[in-house]
Amino acid sequence: MNKGRKHSPETIEKMRVSKLGSKNPMWKGDEATKDSGRRRAKRRYNPPEGYEIHHIDGNPFNNDPSNIQILTRKQHMIEDGRMEALINRNKKSWTPEMREKISGENHHNWKGDKASNHAKYQRERYRRKRVIIFGEEEKK
Repeated sequence: MNKGRKHSPETIEKMRVSKLGSKNPMWKGDEATKDSGRRRAKRRYNPPEGYEIHHIDGNPFNNDPSNIQILTRKQHMIEDGRMEALINRNKKSWTPEMREKISGENHHNWKGDKASNHAKYQRERYRRKRVIIFGEEEKK
């Protein structure tokens, strides 16, 4: 609580400027980490939940608006090249059966039995719902 004399707006601005950058007692200079640059960008741009901040030039200390993109996690991983690295790393653990399913003609449906069982379940559920609502069995 300031019970003394009030500072003029000019004085307040001078005090603020006198503590900027390297003049600030908390200044870390070259000791600042990449994470501190990322945290600053996150505070400044406040991305919505589920989105991340991407530094276009790769420098986390360059928080200029022209260097910032707001991306989803997947978009960010693709942009940084981390998605390709993740896929390549995971390919090493693929079994021969998985490789065959992916490289085969039906590579778009490689989830296998689990996916097809779920589709069968959904169709049967829809059929039962029609029987209950309309009171008639669908013709095959």
